[in-house]
Amino acid sequence: MYSSPFVAVLSWLAIFFLSIFFLVFLFCHIDWIFDRLNWIFKEKKYDRYIDKNAILSLLQTFCELSKNPDIVDIKTSFHYNDLVKDIENLTGSNLRSFKCPISTAGWSQAIFFGKLNNLVAFWNNYYSIDDKVVEIGTLFRSIQDLELRDRCIDILSAKQHFDRVVNQATLVLEERLRKKSGLVKAYGVDLVNKAINSKPENSVLIISQDVGEQEGFANICRGVVMLYRNPTHHKIVQHYSREKALNICLFIDTLLKTIDTSKKIRKK
Repeated sequence: MYSSPFVAVLSWLAIFFLSIFFLVFLFCHIDWIFDRLNWIFKEKKYDRYIDKNAILSLLQTFCELSKNPDIVDIKTSFHYNDLVKDIENLTGSNLRSFKCPISTAGWSQAIFFGKLNNLVAFWNNYYSIDDKVVEIGTLFRSIQDLELRDRCIDILSAKQHFDRVVNQATLVLEERLRKKSGLVKAYGVDLVNKAINSKPENSVLIISQDVGEQEGFANICRGVVMLYRNPTHHKIVQHYSREKALNICLFIDTLLKTIDTSKKIRKK
């Protein structure tokens, strides 16, 4: 028979090692535990509906960042990790290994893009839609104007509020007209009417020697200002999706090319 002190020592040792084991387990699974607690108590960082198309658009946007590594920093990882969490919620998979470090010591662009490539591979395998993800470069790389890309690419990777994209794209258009024409104090429709007047004799910039083409381009720019520029510069517009904002960027990119090749005939 063991003496009482011996039994007490064994009991205390058992408690000690069980406590150590519990702490090690807790440390190694802390992220999983918090994820489960968030799920239980319905704590959501973003109150929004998650669907496959929205996640695909975000994946495409993050992939495009590989063409602009200068704008990728540790803050990008926070948005990226939110995307990983969204995919976890949608697929029911444990994607902890796909998350990017968010500490300065453990972060680098190489790690970020490595994690992103692995996530894209997972997505492709899960949904078998390689062609759509590979398609990422097609639309984004179509935006040729560097200023337009720099001002819009980061907010295109956001989760919502895409009226900001339209705001910045039309701002670039307006500023380009202002610089090209020299009409530094003109704004909005007034700027368009003076810079690209329907009548060449009253215009600062000549788009085409054909009167009809000159008038057509002037009408297009007026329409863009009235339909897209004015609403997003004066109020919050909720109905823009990422796809629609991107299409507007592509359209404005075409207008910028035409403005850049126009001829300035006189200074107002």
